[in-house]
Amino acid sequence: MTTGHGFPPRRSVNVGAPSETRSAQLAVRVCTCSAAAWSDANYALAALVAAAVRARVRERRGDRTADGDPGWYADLSERLLRHGRTGRAGPLLREFLGRPLDAEPLLADLGRL
Repeated sequence: MTTGHGFPPRRSVNVGAPSETRSAQLAVRVCTCSAAAWSDANYALAALVAAAVRARVRERRGDRTADGDPGWYADLSERLLRHGRTGRAGPLLREFLGRPLDAEPLLADLGRL
């Protein structure tokens, strides 16, 4: 059974003592959402990030898909991947992209299909 928006109905969770704050109760309730919904959101976000990174690499190094570009990975590693978990992903990605993450690169990729 699902609700009108496609997600299963929320399950009410008792988070403990009545003295707990409303925000703590809400946080637990949000965390009980279906794993499938989180998975779908992760795939969508990954597609946005991958398209944005590809677009930025093309901006920086040119579109060399025909002849290849052996240095693209070293460049990407130096500018983005080497940071690993040393910082938050959002600011690192924004710095690499030079702008906030948006859907335009993914839409452009889809338009080329």
